[in-house]
Amino acid sequence: TDKILEVRFKRKDGSTFPSETIGMGCIFKGEKTRIVAVRDISERRATESAIRASEQKYQLLFKQFEGLLNAIADPIGLVNSDLTLIWRNQTYQQVQKDFGYDEHTLVFRPLFKEKGSDPIQSCFNSGKSQEDRIETQDGRTWVFRTFPLIDDKLQIQQVIFTAVDISESIRLQNEATQTSRMASLGTLAAGVAHEINNPNALILYNSDILGRIFGDLIPYVRQNLPKSADIDFSGLGWSDVEKEVPELLMMVNSGAKRIKRIVDDLRDFTQHENSENFESTDINQVAKSALRLVENTIKQYTHNFSLDLMEDIPSVSADAGRLEQVIINLLLNAGQALTSPSQSIKLKTIYHPSIDQIVLQVLDSGSGIDPKVLKSLTEPFMTTKRTEGGTGLGLSVSERIIKEHGGQLIFEAKQPQGTCVSFVLPVNTIEGRK
Repeated sequence: TDKILEVRFKRKDGSTFPSETIGMGCIFKGEKTRIVAVRDISERRATESAIRASEQKYQLLFKQFEGLLNAIADPIGLVNSDLTLIWRNQTYQQVQKDFGYDEHTLVFRPLFKEKGSDPIQSCFNSGKSQEDRIETQDGRTWVFRTFPLIDDKLQIQQVIFTAVDISESIRLQNEATQTSRMASLGTLAAGVAHEINNPNALILYNSDILGRIFGDLIPYVRQNLPKSADIDFSGLGWSDVEKEVPELLMMVNSGAKRIKRIVDDLRDFTQHENSENFESTDINQVAKSALRLVENTIKQYTHNFSLDLMEDIPSVSADAGRLEQVIINLLLNAGQALTSPSQSIKLKTIYHPSIDQIVLQVLDSGSGIDPKVLKSLTEPFMTTKRTEGGTGLGLSVSERIIKEHGGQLIFEAKQPQGTCVSFVLPVNTIEGRK
């Protein structure tokens, strides 16, 4: 059988070159003869070698490029003109898994269709880069960008897309805006609080004096007012005056106290305490001191109050007055959450030596917290008691104080009703503050 064989021939100079030989049998002058043809394939072999080297180089570049794209934290994909996904990086693969899609599904495209846009199709149609914004079902916001890949005939072959999660950027931008607003509000509040506090102090002081004066006048007027006299006091008879004026003065005094409470909340909100007042503090003693200040008020809310202070807990470096302010606020909030005096409030302290943390808890069995407002409880001016005079600053100030002490304020809904509010103080961190 005739075969093509590859052999190497030697030139006169001693060098060799590859060649192909093929033999063909035939009858020549009545005798069996074999004709052998030889062809130099040096050029072909050089070309094949160059192609292999080029392929290896391409594979290496592709692996390097793929590794680079896989290292990018944003989802990236490549789409054909028939809108099939032909390549995606590892981040995009993870997004597909997170959203429960198979490996061929374009994760973001259905969401764009719902809003009446399709940046991938638009990119194929226009030949220009497209950009749009979308929100996924997990609450994240993405900027979706597409780029056309055009061949030498100016035809769009494929579209590459990338999606960038900008949720954190939006959050930080909103926080920066909020911080700027709160700084301006703090400056305004400090001035307003000062301007209101002075005349309000006069109202408190004078209404109290007027109440005492009127109380002293009543017996005198009763004794000297003729029984038959029909005297008009701004449209009121004496019996009405005797009844209404003390109530009016009480309302004036009560309104002034409410103004004072709001002003105090504003002042606390705008204050930025430093750590110069931090000293060795016994949390149990702070809790007892806070309780003494509001004990009578707590008795009006509940007949079932308990105090459970863990013994031998370590002292911490803290501003006792500021922590006392937090505890008072938490106790009053707990009291206001009760709907019946039979419901309970409990104040307790716990020390966790394994993690070196002190926890103070205020637990109540009241109406509980609406899950819809749970996350926004410490936002400034957030209150569910607006009609009752709440300013929405108490918990905001309390959270800031605890954070200044290196701690955390935690709210937990109890079952079937009630709330547990805890502030957690890391002992080592606090004691290290000087």
